[in-house]
Amino acid sequence: MGPSAKVTSIAAVADFREVWTIFLALAREALTTMDGEVRTARHLLEESLKEWERLAKQREEQWVEAKLILHRQKLSRVFGRPIDTTVEEEAVRKAQRRLQEVQDKIVKTRKWLPRIERAVLDYQGPKQQLAVMIETDAVKATAFLDQKLMSLEEYVKLHPVEQRAPLAGPQAEESTP
Repeated sequence: MGPSAKVTSIAAVADFREVWTIFLALAREALTTMDGEVRTARHLLEESLKEWERLAKQREEQWVEAKLILHRQKLSRVFGRPIDTTVEEEAVRKAQRRLQEVQDKIVKTRKWLPRIERAVLDYQGPKQQLAVMIETDAVKATAFLDQKLMSLEEYVKLHPVEQRAPLAGPQAEESTP
């Protein structure tokens, strides 16, 4: 005969099975949530890059326009004297600064795209293993628990636990001669 399982409470096994199924549901939900978060992060980064590139074109046009205005202003003269171009020069510098800011953001965003792709690949392997475990091994474990619970309940029906008389306490020992 094999070793005894020493199960002291069928209710505890049933409670464990209930908690186990809750855990599995939460694990499935967590995997689904993480997949959504990964897609969202990737999408936001790609959309940010598109927006920065669109803004870079716009700011480049503004910079070229500011340079043209400055050039026209330098070519024009009033009564043979050059016109003050300080305002136009400042507008060119400001447009160039704004263009450079956007170009820096494009470089940074492009730098993050491969990083997020590597992180997604690093995540996908263990995530897939966990998903397979949840959908196969955990289902088998749940079925195993169900089968063992039924076996224990049948065993208890066939072999009811004998009702034993409670043992006498210390007072009973003192009163015996």
